[in-house]
Amino acid sequence: MQRGEWLLGRAYTVLGQAQAALRHAGRCLELTNVHKDVMKDFDRTYGFEGIARALALNGKKREAETYHLKAMKAGSAIVDEEDRRIFKADFERGDWYGVK
Repeated sequence: MQRGEWLLGRAYTVLGQAQAALRHAGRCLELTNVHKDVMKDFDRTYGFEGIARALALNGKKREAETYHLKAMKAGSAIVDEEDRRIFKADFERGDWYGVK
């Protein structure tokens, strides 16, 4: 469910559908936090990334910057090298709507 919500949030972000992006990214982060005991390190990281982009798209730059930084830090801490590489590529790709 968490990964599906991330995927929907990302798709809506790419499509520029701000409210839907924020709804799904928020749900992803909520599921990440509620079920943190079963989440992988990259799940947590993508939760931060998804909400950061959705907030940025919605013009909430300060909040977006907070989660952008959390995603960067969490991404650097991903244990598996390939997972870390994949996240870094995803993180650097796409529009950040003025947040960096």
